[in-house]
Amino acid sequence: MKDWIRVALGVLMSLGIVALLVMAFLPRQAPSTAAGEPAAEPTTAAPIASAPPSEPAAPVETAPSAPAITNITVIGDGWTSGSSANSGPDALWPALIGQQFAVETRPAGAPGSGYVASGSSGSTFLDLVQESDPATGAIVVFGSSNDSGATYDELYASAAELYEALAQRSPDAPVLVIGPAYLESAEGLSSEEITNRDAIRDAAVAAGLTFVDPVAEDWFAAEDPELVAANGVNPNDDGQVYLAERIAPSIQALLGR
Repeated sequence: MKDWIRVALGVLMSLGIVALLVMAFLPRQAPSTAAGEPAAEPTTAAPIASAPPSEPAAPVETAPSAPAITNITVIGDGWTSGSSANSGPDALWPALIGQQFAVETRPAGAPGSGYVASGSSGSTFLDLVQESDPATGAIVVFGSSNDSGATYDELYASAAELYEALAQRSPDAPVLVIGPAYLESAEGLSSEEITNRDAIRDAAVAAGLTFVDPVAEDWFAAEDPELVAANGVNPNDDGQVYLAERIAPSIQALLGR
């Protein structure tokens, strides 16, 4: 009986030794973070590369703004210089425009003058320009119905000469050209009066100038007698107010306001 016990104990000891040897040589499993899942191997984060310093933004260059226009030279005929039908210089459309836009207006008009016509003063528009101050902020040329007897070619050549003289004398001054106006509806105008308008318009457009057309806009379509002097030729004070109202939007655009 004792021999059998010794044999059994020897077998158990041998099995224990074998089990220990087997466990020693088995691969070890990584501990799991969840049931049945091995824990992830620790990783080493790659260093974050720092961005190179950005170049300072280049300053944005802005074009210099045009100087504000503080005065306007006005070349015209008796509708600009006034007549016995008006109560004085302050009642004329250039003065009214000056008050409205707070600019100095410099009228350079003469009764009977025009691109070709010289009238009683003996001065054409070109003569009036030569007598004006070239240091001006802007220029307005208005008229003239006095040129209605000239041919298209004569008017076109004289207008082109005038616009070239303005560009030479006052190169920085914008120019507004207002065509001839008549104290009657456009439907009643003669072919000579239409030719007058056409020649001035075409010369202004060819010179790249802004052109306002009182004939096409039919400024005096209503033929309102309250706007016309007793002589039937010149606008009275109310007519001058009306002219200022019609011209004001173009002056506003000229001034860039």
